[in-house]
Amino acid sequence: MGRTRATDRTTVTTATAADDLEGLLLRRLGTVYVDAPGNAPGDASAEADAVSEAAAGADVTAAGLTALEADLALRGYVLTSGLRAALARLAPADLAVHGIRLLGRIDSLLGADRRHVPLFRGFPEAVPDFAHSLYSERILAFLLAQPHQPCVHCGRTGDIGALAPCAHLVCSECLRGPGEQDPQDGQDPQGHRDLVCPVCGTGVDDRDAPCLDPAGART
Repeated sequence: MGRTRATDRTTVTTATAADDLEGLLLRRLGTVYVDAPGNAPGDASAEADAVSEAAAGADVTAAGLTALEADLALRGYVLTSGLRAALARLAPADLAVHGIRLLGRIDSLLGADRRHVPLFRGFPEAVPDFAHSLYSERILAFLLAQPHQPCVHCGRTGDIGALAPCAHLVCSECLRGPGEQDPQDGQDPQGHRDLVCPVCGTGVDDRDAPCLDPAGART
């Protein structure tokens, strides 16, 4: 059987998005349901195979998530920490299905049904090299226009920044973790450990200046 491209697997229009349960959850509650890869409940062997497949395609899935995040940012959406983690556990083919359906539903809610999406349409076969930089630019521009955004990990507002290099919107408390003081507040009891994004696990470029400068979105 030949490979099926992601764009051929599903079509979501305004009508279908309004009728199905997942579309209802998104429209009414802003909630996205991520089903486990097609396994029968209690089928331990199938579940183990799915976990193995997802692990083998982890790098491909990570690239697909970057493209999906860029497309969502263009529409004014970001993935929460929990939703991103759930999507990251999917095999590439399953992520392609979930991502395309999610974008289709959001487009229908925005009144802009599209036959294709710009970055995610070729996943998992290919992801544009510029997907990450495009996502960063969109997030920084959004943060510059609307600076009072919630942390995507804990939901609180305050000292939120777009981490470098991943650009996820995270507060300083979630970044540094429980029990660790900000260096400006006194001695760091755990020593100068490396900081990582709590959303995607990417290491922060500079511990002393962990966030990108939103002013860079002006240029």
